[in-house]
Amino acid sequence: MDNLVVVRRGLDRHQAGLFKSNLEGHGIAAFLENEHIGSLNYVVHTDLLVRSIDKDAAEKLLSKVDAIPASKFPRRLDADGEERACQHCGSMRVHAYTGAVATWVPGFKIQAEPGDGWFHCLECESYYREQPLGFASLPVALLWSVTLGAVVFGLYFLIQWLRFL
Repeated sequence: MDNLVVVRRGLDRHQAGLFKSNLEGHGIAAFLENEHIGSLNYVVHTDLLVRSIDKDAAEKLLSKVDAIPASKFPRRLDADGEERACQHCGSMRVHAYTGAVATWVPGFKIQAEPGDGWFHCLECESYYREQPLGFASLPVALLWSVTLGAVVFGLYFLIQWLRFL
């Protein structure tokens, strides 16, 4: 009678936490397989377990909760064969994106074309690009060169002013 049975399979950590909280709030002890590993790694799916005597009550309660198991989402694999996950929050709920992408420059947007490698995360609403941008270090190099040039010119004028005194 104390055997654990699976009531939901293939949940991500957010959905599993939702189901577990719902069951425990109604007095049904619930357990998550891979609970602690799933919180460290967003890619790990977990199963929701209850005692066999609570299975019918748990199924009745969970039938009222609307959530899609992570196993029902299409699997999107990267070049290494691993499931694609968001670079910001780690969620697997990402999809390829085409359209305007806002940048850190106000009012300036990049147009994401099909095949450019842009993705949109449905969890944190972020946009990111899988492959690195071409010449991504060029703006940093230009900023450093302007800054160091200004410091050199500042020192030069300071020395000239001190010589003038």
